[in-house]
Amino acid sequence: MVGDPLSKIYDPYIGLRGAGRKCCGCETSLMYRWRLIASPVAFSHFVDPMTINCRGPLGPEIVTSTYKLDANSGYLIEGEFEGIVPVFANLRGIMWVQGHYDQVEGQGELISTVAASPIGGVIPGSASIDNSKISKSWFALGLGMELYF
Repeated sequence: MVGDPLSKIYDPYIGLRGAGRKCCGCETSLMYRWRLIASPVAFSHFVDPMTINCRGPLGPEIVTSTYKLDANSGYLIEGEFEGIVPVFANLRGIMWVQGHYDQVEGQGELISTVAASPIGGVIPGSASIDNSKISKSWFALGLGMELYF
């Protein structure tokens, strides 16, 4: 059984935003817009509790573990683009794409406690994990139609 991981990632970022417009008669219509944000630094606090229940030849064994990562090194990049195509006077088509990548790295720690074991003398332990990384990414693509009056 895995517990709910608790993750807090702080990314102070800087970004750019732009838009393109096309003059159509007496009005200007939006044709595309974009946004890009990035950060060369990221800070995180990540905790993931786990419980492992095993049934071996000697009997059940229950181990609870917690993985922690407090990192102050990482980066973020995120962008989106939306294109707009007029179809009729009050109908337009939209295509959009978005993407995100976030990574933090640092010194991880794994702490294990043996709650029950058929083997006597099993002791709890902990270990430091060098160069631990957590990354999160997603990508989205969509099509749409807008009708306005």
